[in-house]
Parts: sequence; structure tokens; C-alpha cells
Amino acid sequence: MPTLFSERPLRNGQPVAGGGADHVLYTDASARLVTGPASGAVSAKLESTSSHAQFTLTSPSGSESRFRMSDGTLRWEFGRSGGNDFFVYSYALAEFVLRLSGSTGHVGIRTSSPTAALDVNGNTLRLRLSRTPSSATDAGNAGDIAWDANYIYICTALNTWKRAALSTW
Repeated sequence: MPTLFSERPLRNGQPVAGGGADHVLYTDASARLVTGPASGAVSAKLESTSSHAQFTLTSPSGSESRFRMSDGTLRWEFGRSGGNDFFVYSYALAEFVLRLSGSTGHVGIRTSSPTAALDVNGNTLRLRLSRTPSSATDAGNAGDIAWDANYIYICTALNTWKRAALSTW
């Protein structure tokens, strides 16, 4: 049986390190690997069911759950903030590079408080692939945007495209 931090195998309810209420790593009665105290709030849990495996991270106060990645210097952090928002934070840029609002469904890129379905804190959007609708009634949904070397196309209603010619200046 595998061991962690010691030569003794993990057994249900037995600590790997620590003792009493300060167990660092142990398996619970359901054979889940758990960190934190043997009783009270669980901080992390790894478990498998018949349909999936999951890693659960819970803060004792219920306010935040975060993962940090570092090589001695913090590089990235991601997790859940205090209001059901999910975020990815870059320490190199010192900003949130992605934020998903749990209350509105808004997605923010390089902003911590997105105010629209997609809120980009930048001055350029890029569609890498061109697309030329075959006609003004080609398949499309209202709001679709496409481009080619000569036109920008916008679908204004279901299967209804309009275009504007491009020119240099």
C-alpha cells in the first residue's frame, strides 16, 4: 500500500502527519484523501465516485478557494473569490487576466469587474480567420461578425447579412 511522508500505509481515519486535531493529511471513513483537521472544516478533499473523480477545495469561512502556482516566486493564481466569481490572476502582469462572474455570467478579460457578456480591457479585438458569407441570406445569427479582404459582414437577423466595403486611407 502506498505511503506518504512516512513508512506506514494510509488507513481510514489514520493521520499521515500530525496528531490529534492537527492532522495534516489523512483518509476519512469513505477512503477519501483529506487535508486539514480530523474534525471540523475540511480544506481539501480528493475523491472518486463511480462516475467521476473530483478535487474539492473549501475554505473554512466559505469565502475563497484558490490555487497558486509558483517556482519560488508566485506566477499564477486561480480559483473562486468571495462572490462565486472564478478568476485567473497573473502576478507578472499584476492583474486579473480572466474573470467569470457567477452572478451575471459576464466574462472579463484583463478586468476584475466585467459589465457586459464579454468585457475586454484592451483596444483591439482579433478574429484570426476570415469568412465570406455566400449571400445576404447565408446561415447566421443576429450579431455574428465576419470579414474578408474586401468587406466586414454583420448578421442583423437570422440568416440576414449586411456588409460594408473596406478601403485603405
